[in-house]
Amino acid sequence: MAAVGGHSGSAAPAWGDRIGKPEVSQDSEIYKKRPYVDGAKVLIGGEVRPWGGKCAGVLSPVYCTESGQQIPIGRQATMSPKESVEAVEAAQKAWSRGRGDWPRRTLEQRVAAVEKLVATLKAQRTEIVSVLQWEICKNDADSAKEFDRTMDFIGALIAAARGFDSEGLVCEEGVHALLKRSPVGVMMNLGPSNYPFNETYATLIPALLMGNTVVMKIPNTGGLAHCLTMETYASCFPAGVVNFVSGRGRDTMPPCMETGLIDIFAFIGSSKAADSLVKNHPQPHRLKNLLSLDAKNLAVVMEDADLDTAVRECLAGSTSYNGQRCTAIKLIWSTRVLLRPSTRNSAKQYLC
Repeated sequence: MAAVGGHSGSAAPAWGDRIGKPEVSQDSEIYKKRPYVDGAKVLIGGEVRPWGGKCAGVLSPVYCTESGQQIPIGRQATMSPKESVEAVEAAQKAWSRGRGDWPRRTLEQRVAAVEKLVATLKAQRTEIVSVLQWEICKNDADSAKEFDRTMDFIGALIAAARGFDSEGLVCEEGVHALLKRSPVGVMMNLGPSNYPFNETYATLIPALLMGNTVVMKIPNTGGLAHCLTMETYASCFPAGVVNFVSGRGRDTMPPCMETGLIDIFAFIGSSKAADSLVKNHPQPHRLKNLLSLDAKNLAVVMEDADLDTAVRECLAGSTSYNGQRCTAIKLIWSTRVLLRPSTRNSAKQYLC
């Protein structure tokens, strides 16, 4: 499939030039192979249930040449506070104050379940990558990279977890101790729209490996890739270990927090949004927060820097994927000596 984000030069002629908006013709093979994900379902308590309530249609950022409209690629369940709380209660039941089946399993038993998950996800790779392309407008290489990096990350996590488990008896400053790592409880994690797959799994998988149970709030933009995996989770983990919540965050997340059943809060977004959600918890100081907020990534260009390289790297770091990366360069600092015409000329050749 050609890059959904547009094309360069004469490549990928199927894509149009709608003033910065990618478009595709109904007669093209790309259009005919577009995905459609029916996310009218929920995963709660180990059961994937059909959803008969309200759904939100999902439109691709890609436009149809003939109609001039965004292309529909699926729909997603709009859960109410009632069903969202039900998902939290299912996770709490599976946790059972640390006495549930999942937290009492050995590390190797949990690793086996996660490895089964990975094997099943890899079988769905083509479908997941295609949905990422169409829903968040990444090109094929970046969409594939997001999936593959996530799978590699899980492998590294498994190796690290086994290393933790083998620490055993240690001695520090004459004190001998037997080290063991224990799960904490129920985690609610929220992934972002720019890296909906990778960033969600960055907190989901470590929590599962350690024996925690999870309520996954899938993003409204980028959630279709997760809808494809509901049956996979239902088959790989005991009932209630992984539960999905979809819909408006303002409608679903505060009621979940108000139950007081959430022990870990993993969130990527603004500090204002995180503060607002944490305040809904009846015991906010007991809540363990894993927050990635308000990135202000800085590039510093020194006087002795190779300007051609510096300009190229700063432009790529700030504008790649439309500047939507969490790690995108937001600020660039340099000395006044570098603010000269030759530097501007270097920048122009990369911008043109």
